[in-house]
Amino acid sequence: MKINSLVVHQFLKARSLRRTKTDKADSLAMANYLMSVPYIPNSRVLYHINSLKSLCRTRELLIKERSKFAVLLTNELDKSFPEIKAFFNNTLSTTLLFILEKYKNAYHISLMKDYDSLRKVSHGRFTYAKFVKLKELAKNSVGYYDDNSDLLISTYISIYNDFNNQIDPIDKQISTIIKELNPPTLSIPGIGVISCASIISEFGDISKFSNPNQMLSFAGLEPSIIESGTMSSKGKMVKRGSGYLRYSLSGSLITNLILFVGSALVIYNAITRIISPTEIKYDGMIVFAVVGVIVNLCAAFFTHGEGSLNQKAVNLHMLEDVLGWVVVLIGAVIMKFTDFAIIDPIMSIGVALFILINAIKNLKETTDVFLEKAPHNIDINKIKEDIINIDT
Repeated sequence: MKINSLVVHQFLKARSLRRTKTDKADSLAMANYLMSVPYIPNSRVLYHINSLKSLCRTRELLIKERSKFAVLLTNELDKSFPEIKAFFNNTLSTTLLFILEKYKNAYHISLMKDYDSLRKVSHGRFTYAKFVKLKELAKNSVGYYDDNSDLLISTYISIYNDFNNQIDPIDKQISTIIKELNPPTLSIPGIGVISCASIISEFGDISKFSNPNQMLSFAGLEPSIIESGTMSSKGKMVKRGSGYLRYSLSGSLITNLILFVGSALVIYNAITRIISPTEIKYDGMIVFAVVGVIVNLCAAFFTHGEGSLNQKAVNLHMLEDVLGWVVVLIGAVIMKFTDFAIIDPIMSIGVALFILINAIKNLKETTDVFLEKAPHNIDINKIKEDIINIDT
């Protein structure tokens, strides 16, 4: 049971006017306070929170340091035996570490004969066919190695294994604590022992969160809750804000840039065809144009509607496709019966200009959001006047 020292102090002041502070008075005050409130025992998780937090954070620190030497090891392998990484699916498996620790370079690996040791280390997963293939790869390797590279590989593997030897006992201790607690979090599909321990140690008492959004906010993932995770609010961005919002705006920006560049290229090609006309196959254009109009009309219908800037960019892209195919159809029919070939590039320029103007407008809206400008439908001066006119 937790004892709040401030509450006990206020309790003592309420019972007596005496201000003398002694151990005897404090002990008596705490005893009286405990007898005046209902006894609520702490959960078993409380006694393990600090231990789990220390273990999980130490484990995370060791893994980060181990990763640095894993990168150094793979970089050295890229020079001495680059083919071996792909052979082991770009993972530092126990079998790979055993081979490198024992043989060090491609030349010695090409001469290895001890298959039984590899089979035992891999628990039978490293077959004899793989053994032969690895020797062949080592024999034909394009890598370069010398005594220095052998020394570095041995050093990196030794340090990597030392980190593993430090991490394994921590993992076992975490597993022991979690199995003793048997928390409900462990029953969630996809949540293992280590993940469960990290969640419990960082969140602590989950009952202090009234809804899932507050838990997301506490982790820095929810933009509608303030960072402390204890109070709801609108318009607040925790830490760096929501990645989904950034990705949506980035998608709108990229889509509009593609439309901008695409329209410019269409105009350039149309001008080129006006200067140097080329032969056009009208019948094929008509068939493809009819199919294109039908398909893109369906797509434009399903994506039509007001929405985010990203949605507007997609709608504009669909409209470009529909108009493009309509122009192709009209132009093909006119050119088939009038032989007026210049109409095709002229209509292409018209559609491209229409799309280009709208893309620039949408691009400006997206840029305004990135620059954190006020929305276009909000009059800042009007807001200032309303604030000034408020009665104080």
